[in-house]
Amino acid sequence: MNRPFEFRAWDLREKKWIQSATPGLLIDICLDIPKLVVLMQFTGLLDKNGKKIWEGDIVRAEHSNYYDESEDEPEYFPWIGEIKYSKCGYVINTNLEYIPYSSNIRILTLEAIGTIHDKEE
Repeated sequence: MNRPFEFRAWDLREKKWIQSATPGLLIDICLDIPKLVVLMQFTGLLDKNGKKIWEGDIVRAEHSNYYDESEDEPEYFPWIGEIKYSKCGYVINTNLEYIPYSSNIRILTLEAIGTIHDKEE
C-alpha cells in the first residue's frame, strides 16, 4: 500500500486538537510530553463521504457476515466502534467479545461519526 503517513494529535490537558502542517513537529511534541498528548495515525482509508479515517475515530460500519455459506443473502447490520491498531492492522473495536478482523466479514460502508475525544471538547 502506498499512502502518505499523516498524524494528528490530541492535547489531553487543553482538550483540543494540536494543529500542525508537519508530521515531524507533531511527533516531536508527543515525544517531549508523551503523557499529555495522544498521537493518532491516518489509516489510509476514506469513509463513504470522503472523510479521512484516523486511529481514535468512531465509525459506523455496515458489513455482511459470511459465516453461513448456505445463505442466499448475507445478513447486513452495522457495527459502531473505535478504530484501533491491533497486531498487524486497523480494526474496529466494538467492545464485543472479539475485535472483528475476520476474513469472513466484508465491510460494505464505513462512516466516521466522531472521535473518542469528542465528549472532552
